[in-house]
Amino acid sequence: MGKRLFSLATDPYLADHQLEGTPFVPFVVLAESLLELVTDGVTPVADGGLADLRLEAPLMLRKGREREVEYARTPTRFEARDGAGRPLFSATAATGRHSLAGPPPRATTPPVLAWPRRNLYPAILRHGPTFQADLQVWRFSPAEAVFAWTGIAPRPASLACLGPDRAAACVLGDLALQAAGLTLLGRGGGYTLPWGAAGYERPVPLVGAGPTDTRSAMGPGCPGRPPAKPGSRLAAGPQADSLATVSSGVKGPDVTGMPEQGAPGMPERVPTGVPGSDPAAMPLPELDRQPFPGETYGAAAATGLSGITCRVTTASDGKLTVETFTADGRALICWLGLDLRPVGISISGSAQGLIEALAALQEVAA
Repeated sequence: MGKRLFSLATDPYLADHQLEGTPFVPFVVLAESLLELVTDGVTPVADGGLADLRLEAPLMLRKGREREVEYARTPTRFEARDGAGRPLFSATAATGRHSLAGPPPRATTPPVLAWPRRNLYPAILRHGPTFQADLQVWRFSPAEAVFAWTGIAPRPASLACLGPDRAAACVLGDLALQAAGLTLLGRGGGYTLPWGAAGYERPVPLVGAGPTDTRSAMGPGCPGRPPAKPGSRLAAGPQADSLATVSSGVKGPDVTGMPEQGAPGMPERVPTGVPGSDPAAMPLPELDRQPFPGETYGAAAATGLSGITCRVTTASDGKLTVETFTADGRALICWLGLDLRPVGISISGSAQGLIEALAALQEVAA
């Protein structure tokens, strides 16, 4: 089908997407490049109709060198491989138009969690200005997760080479993938990150925790946790016998100096009545069940990508359906049968911020 070269020289926005300090190409950029080949550049990523997307590995840009991606079409699937022939992702062409299941019910309470515009994954994943937004978690259950993205830059300067519609597709697609990854990780399965081979104890919700407590189960006295410093929040918190723990047989991480709630990367509860927490200010959109016209990207870009809502549902086989809407209910991105489980990222740096975030999500889902 064709090839594409990626480098920081030709695609400077990739510097805003790093794994442990190494830039890598976001999946949505690979998928969008595939669709440019399939449709001669006419159709943005959502309108291309990809389904059964299977992510295999990230395309790393180590030492700033350029990397080649080769796209191929088999009788049943599209495939993307790096220059050495290693698979990056594959997908099928969706048949017909996808009929959405309908919008999630409108929220009657403020968001239950929120992350401000800053690094959620310290020392692991870095999202620079191009791929950052304020995240609100409206619902998080075994069947459905609903996120709202606000504060997205209307068109970061680093994406000037793509044009407004393509830039919107790139940013929205990456935010949708972040939502899907948080959903999978928050439910405690799929990735090897951060527990399992990485040697981390899996965090679980606190037993008898108060409604605003977002600490993980790795409190004082838990396996692998050093004694809390006198006078700290954790030292004053519940003792080990009041915590639910998972006995995994592996040594827990060294979490000395774990940042407290509200520190960079930490999730924050949104208390009722504070500015921005009024559900009327961020309603979940009604859905008019229209297909996914590419022109909605232009409309979204013109309005500054404000009030984007992402709904992630999980099928019985563990695959995800990701649906993304504008504030007025127009459908943007829809991925059917998204499978993130093969990725298997091995992390050698600090995962404490992510552990705290996942513990908070699991508490919400409990």
